[in-house]
Amino acid sequence: IFRWKFAYTAILNEHVRPRLTAFKWEVIKENLNRYKEYREVYLQELNHHKNEKRAQELEKQIDLFNLIYIRRTAQIQYAKKKIEEKDFSWWDKLVNWWNSNPNQDNTEFKFTDSLSTEEKIKLYQAIGYKDDQSSQQLDYPEEYIDIDISLKLNLIEINVWSLIHQNDLQSSFSLSDNGGVSIDNYKNGTCSA
Repeated sequence: IFRWKFAYTAILNEHVRPRLTAFKWEVIKENLNRYKEYREVYLQELNHHKNEKRAQELEKQIDLFNLIYIRRTAQIQYAKKKIEEKDFSWWDKLVNWWNSNPNQDNTEFKFTDSLSTEEKIKLYQAIGYKDDQSSQQLDYPEEYIDIDISLKLNLIEINVWSLIHQNDLQSSFSLSDNGGVSIDNYKNGTCSA
């Protein structure tokens, strides 16, 4: 009996209770505050102000997905801030204004620029992409079947039978392609529209 009670308690504490408490407002608010605090600590770290102890405490409390997401958004925010804080002379501002493209955003994150060549090679191998394939036709596996189906309905009709108080009742619903709709009810052989 003690083993079963231990197993029950372990499953309850590991799987059931965390799911029940995860959607409480207090828990959500704590997590958001923790994420905001970690983003501020990480931004300070990017600005060469080390607070390793607090960063490690927060890293233990935040899951890996959110940790990577917070770091990446902080890096993008830091890059935007650096560009905005650059001290330009009036001549540099004039030249930048004259040569700038209004449709181009310099602070935009570019995915391909952030990857090193080794990371790009690994990514391309993982998804099966090759640079020289862009102009060639794709090679499909032998099991691949390319089917194009077009279907035009001129009329759809639905009949529903039901027993109500031991009387037969039939409802008919018709829809035609010219937009006509008709609903008919048949009760004991008589039609009422």
